Amino acid sequence: MRKKIMIIPYICSFVGLLCPLVFFLVISSSKEPGITAQGFGIREYIGLNKSTYSTLKGRNVTVAIVDSGIESHNGIQKQRILAFKDFVNGQKDFYDDYGHGTFIAGLIGSSGEVTGIAPKSNFVILKVLDNKGKTDESTLLNALNWISNNKDKYNIKVVNLSIGVENRISAPSDEDPIFKILSKLKNQGILVVCSSGNSGPAEGSILYPAMSKDVLTVGSVNNNRSLTIKDDKITISSSRGLNTSHSLKPDLVTLGVDINSFDYKNPTGFTIGSGSSYSAAIVSGIATILFEKFTNADTVKQILRENVVSLNGERTIDQGKGELYFK
Repeated sequence: MRKKIMIIPYICSFVGLLCPLVFFLVISSSKEPGITAQGFGIREYIGLNKSTYSTLKGRNVTVAIVDSGIESHNGIQKQRILAFKDFVNGQKDFYDDYGHGTFIAGLIGSSGEVTGIAPKSNFVILKVLDNKGKTDESTLLNALNWISNNKDKYNIKVVNLSIGVENRISAPSDEDPIFKILSKLKNQGILVVCSSGNSGPAEGSILYPAMSKDVLTVGSVNNNRSLTIKDDKITISSSRGLNTSHSLKPDLVTLGVDINSFDYKNPTGFTIGSGSSYSAAIVSGIATILFEKFTNADTVKQILRENVVSLNGERTIDQGKGELYFK
């Protein structure tokens, strides 16, 4: 019998009445309404709309979302979901009985009334979480191996992995099966983006598998409801610190508080959530649009690591290279 373990999707609290009001004001005054963080358009906030990459939308690039699945939503056309693989229940038709994966998908690629980071991207959806947010290492390993075997068929360039294994703080050896497949994916030219976790503020709290040296690990920032990064702070819950191989983690940080995206229970609805899951999804979306222009994963990763701003008063082990911002 396989050992059953908890995989924690990093989703935090939903907010009350204020955020929907702010959200309405933002989308009603914008020519191209976009996914927001604390009421501010994410693409605008991180400087993407004024950068040399402003016209990129992720055309012909596929991102694989390893999560709880996806529900039908008006914000994503079904033809953009190139493949759905259910490693939990073996169903053929796509679905999401937990909601986390649908939220991630909307944040990355919504193309309806509210646009995501990469609204022209395609998706491969790999369901590894059950309806309680649980999985096991064998299931996760099978999903990652499937990506490795099907990357060319679906043009998979980015993998979003906004999940982590409970009670696995210390890094396994390089012979760990999950670490080995993550290394293989990197060598195959795929950028794997992981959420750092929500086990902060303790040092050394980066969770498995985000501690792998072969992934881009993303922590979470609170933008304090102002349209300037000068007062941004690392969220208390964002995991941080060096892993046992002395690699700096997280690699970088970005917005992760009061994010709006798809409500999996409503095909036209949106909801609000917080956590490093969504910070990772933002970076996955940006990586996806960069792959529209660049073919090399190392180039995309370098662009992401260079377009950052160091946050005043925050330690390197808390923020990595800094907060994502296109100058």
